[in-house]
Amino acid sequence: MKVKKHLLGVLTLGAAMAVFGSLNLASAKEQKQNVKGNKAKVHYMVDGMTCGGCVFGVKHKLKEKEMGLNPDNVDVSVGSVNILFDTGKYQGKQTDCKIIKAIRSVKSDFIAYRDTANKNPCNLN
Repeated sequence: MKVKKHLLGVLTLGAAMAVFGSLNLASAKEQKQNVKGNKAKVHYMVDGMTCGGCVFGVKHKLKEKEMGLNPDNVDVSVGSVNILFDTGKYQGKQTDCKIIKAIRSVKSDFIAYRDTANKNPCNLN
């Protein structure tokens, strides 16, 4: 009985996140990278990434060797990707578009962005 209640709670939470996951009201100012010392923490929102399978796929893609990211600095959760870059390795929009394209390559209906005012910063179709 406890397992059923726990599973129901997880499913209910997952459904709520799927419905409300795209309602991110963060301002553009809040989406700017957080630079501390020699690191830049960058947050990406991902509409459509609503389950563990989606998270696994994005995490796997971003941790591939050709992405050039330190796997320990990539944190992926439902609807969200956080990456800690060495400051010299984060090149603004160029890096953002590389990450956004990689996320989209996992599933074509994922919409990744940093600023809620511009959900297509790389002009992807």
